Amino acid sequence: MVVSGDEPTEIVRNTLVGYQHSERNNTRCAIFVHGVMGNMYATWIEPKSRTNFFQLIANDDELQDYDVFTFGYRTGYWRGAPIDNAAVQLRAALTHLPQSYENIVFIAHSMGGLICMKYIIDELQRLPTPPPIAGLLLYGTPTTGSDLINVAKAVGYGIGLKVPGVRALANLFLRSQRQITDLATGSEFLSRLHTEWAYRVVNGGNDKADKKMWLPVRVITGEDDIAVKEASGKGVYGAIDWEPISCGHLSLVKPDGMKDKRYLAAKSFLQISRRIDSQILDRVWRASQDVWRDRFARVSESLEFSTAIPDHRSVGKSLKGFVKCATSCEYDFMLEEDHIEFGVSFGENDLWARTPLPVYVHQIGLNLLPKTEREAIRAIIDSMLVKANADEVWSFFFPEVSLLVDRERLVDGEFVWPKLAGVFANWLLRRYTLPPTLHNKVGTKVKLAVNYNSIVPFSLPHFTFSAPWLLNGAKVRVLVEGDFEYFVSFSRLVPRGGSIAKSEQEIGNRREVNFSYEGIMLPGSAMEVRWQRRAP
Repeated sequence: MVVSGDEPTEIVRNTLVGYQHSERNNTRCAIFVHGVMGNMYATWIEPKSRTNFFQLIANDDELQDYDVFTFGYRTGYWRGAPIDNAAVQLRAALTHLPQSYENIVFIAHSMGGLICMKYIIDELQRLPTPPPIAGLLLYGTPTTGSDLINVAKAVGYGIGLKVPGVRALANLFLRSQRQITDLATGSEFLSRLHTEWAYRVVNGGNDKADKKMWLPVRVITGEDDIAVKEASGKGVYGAIDWEPISCGHLSLVKPDGMKDKRYLAAKSFLQISRRIDSQILDRVWRASQDVWRDRFARVSESLEFSTAIPDHRSVGKSLKGFVKCATSCEYDFMLEEDHIEFGVSFGENDLWARTPLPVYVHQIGLNLLPKTEREAIRAIIDSMLVKANADEVWSFFFPEVSLLVDRERLVDGEFVWPKLAGVFANWLLRRYTLPPTLHNKVGTKVKLAVNYNSIVPFSLPHFTFSAPWLLNGAKVRVLVEGDFEYFVSFSRLVPRGGSIAKSEQEIGNRREVNFSYEGIMLPGSAMEVRWQRRAP
């Protein structure tokens, strides 16, 4: 730890200084980047108490795993190289850090945030892998530019029309102080930066971008900031990444102690940024995008599901080993095309990789049975699949089925029935088309109702309801008949933090379980019932 009054170590004169906890051999560091007409020291110092922002972090017992540095570059009223150049200077300065850090967090004020953003974009394009940036904290950064600059330019030109020489002086100022020009709303620099930032960084970058990264960003705006409007300070970031503080533009980065909101905003962000290194975060983000495309692309609301499994040894001579079940399912969703697909699965499959996703799949669950029973049941199924008449095969699994959209029945369509070299896949789908009266519903939210009778193996000792996409509110009812040795029910909720309500009742030889949840349920959530019937 450093103590009050300790001077930071100068690494590059007038460019990079800081505090290094050499005894810890830290792998993380925080780097402060000041704004236009700022200073690597004065920008961060509260004038009355002389409290130093970056020294506060160096002294914080809870942040000792961070080394702390501040970067400086040339800026002034009459001199200022373009922001592009400052980003290059930042890259050069970072090569002189006392060690190679695995996680770097930028804490930037005003134009300093734009310098950091430009540096990150440049590194993404230059390096084969994303740079080791674990977070970007922006204080009063005009991400969409400052209207104050445009006003000042207009005033200067206006006075120049009346006062000889003033306009020429204004032009000279803008030519020598390129940073001011870059900061103006609508500038060519900001246009380029926004395009690249949205393409490579925002929400993990565009799918088409060859080089991109996921980056935690938090924006702090001043409620009394006249230089940077709140909208410009927030930019593309929403409420979850934004914190307004009652301060002016310059005072945003001058906390007077460790309990100051301005300091606590930085402390909490550094704590969040240490949880995982940036390259792993980037991989996690990319994986989550694949999951979203494959699983979350559909959102179902107000789902109501019910199934009843009776206690019968068979449903016919040809169906020995099965019991029938009656099922209904309703939910609201966005109708994607003029047809939907519904079907049955016999075990593990790749059904949920199809586009568009099926609206419902009945699971036979062969993969959940012991090998001997699984092979016997599969033999019965295969004896039906070899039949040439597709309607007869379909009737084997679905003696009765109806699909309705907004209470209008859909038309039975073609079968999607994969068969390669005499080997059947583990699923069978049927396409149902919309009647002409529903064609105008494509692209709108509709209510789907699925009602059917089907079969499940009698020896299957449990039922699981789960959805491969996001659910917003669900009610699930499961009724099972039989003489049970045991009967249990449980649920699993993703994300954690809530609980699925459950009630059970027993009426004669019937057991009924009702589950309900009113919030968001992600794939991985499940409602399950397990039982064991007594031997006859």
